[in-house]
Amino acid sequence: MNHGRPLAIVRAGDSAVHAAESFTGGEHAIAALKALAQPSRMEIFRMVHAASPHGLAARVIAARVGGPHSVVSMHLAVLSRARLLVGQRQGDLVIYRTNPSAMKALLRYMVRPAPVRA
Repeated sequence: MNHGRPLAIVRAGDSAVHAAESFTGGEHAIAALKALAQPSRMEIFRMVHAASPHGLAARVIAARVGGPHSVVSMHLAVLSRARLLVGQRQGDLVIYRTNPSAMKALLRYMVRPAPVRA
């Protein structure tokens, strides 16, 4: 269930999700890491990343994972809300690709010095 949150689906010609500022606070970084902490979502993320830059259709992902479409759809929604995947509608298909700017921003956030606490 989406609960009113966007799924990061873009139309042809639209740019990918702007993630450079997405991970300036720890909240987005933690959401991305939580999304990847679930084994099936990590498998899906790695599968989609391996298919870059072309991406994979949602139904191809579901067939490769072998799970119910509803469960795979939920995993894709979690990864999209975490800005790690971007879905692009092409006719009646949704093609998912990894979001390289989000991955770079997440890594930059993770390796930057932590604030010193007194």
